[in-house]
Amino acid sequence: MTAITSCHFRRIKKDIPNALFVHIIRDGRDIALSLKKMAGFAPLPWDRSETNSLVATALYWSGWCAADASRKSFPADYIEIRYEDLVTNPHETLGKLGSFIDHDLD
Repeated sequence: MTAITSCHFRRIKKDIPNALFVHIIRDGRDIALSLKKMAGFAPLPWDRSETNSLVATALYWSGWCAADASRKSFPADYIEIRYEDLVTNPHETLGKLGSFIDHDLD
């Protein structure tokens, strides 16, 4: 997993001017629970306890998905899609995504 910073967006757009950015966001509570179940996952590297706190896991997740205005430096080339929307309402969500990428997603 790698967080994309504003300098990455600018570099990508410089190298690939037609690049589109699709950001799929999953509910942080689900992410925290999933990460907590991973064997050996430690959100805080110095925390060697068997039971890492859910709070620490949630903080780890929020660091990856923190809203960054610089991601929206290219608003016409950036879209956020919620994972839960893909699961609960796939036709509408894929229609929105398909329109964004100018491709029919059925």
